[in-house]
Amino acid sequence: MGPVSILKIRGTNPLTLVDGGRDLKRKAEALDELIGKQVHAIQELEQDWKGKAANAARGQTYRNIERQHRFHEITDAMATAMIAGGQILATLRDVLLNWVSTVSQMFNVADDGVVTTRPPRTGGAWENIAATFTKCTQNMIKAFMDQDQNLARSLNTIADGNTPGNNPQHVP
Repeated sequence: MGPVSILKIRGTNPLTLVDGGRDLKRKAEALDELIGKQVHAIQELEQDWKGKAANAARGQTYRNIERQHRFHEITDAMATAMIAGGQILATLRDVLLNWVSTVSQMFNVADDGVVTTRPPRTGGAWENIAATFTKCTQNMIKAFMDQDQNLARSLNTIADGNTPGNNPQHVP
């Protein structure tokens, strides 16, 4: 996303991730339904077709179904991650922007989250409050950026085939 910036975060719309995840979830459900129909069709075929050709066709069909099922798992996991991650990003964004809006009523808030005093609120106590608000604001920016990075890493991991509950490696 580049340098830390309230303006950049304001310009994001994490709910598009949620919408995309829901669309992907519907596609995963459709694929799951198709896989079920294929399994049913091959089971019907098995009842009436015997021999080496039948065994070869059955074996290939089940391998194809297995690949489709794996693609379904990956698609479903991507959808779930996009929905959950997008919702978290949207919440973090809303909290940050509401905070900035509130703090801006009494202080100056720079795009990098630095809060400074403005008259008539000046002097030592107000400077301390501004410094505390700066820490809070920058922590909220960092939380958003960290979540964005975590979601990106999760999506890349899932795209590589490591789906939750089907990961051969233990990841702490």
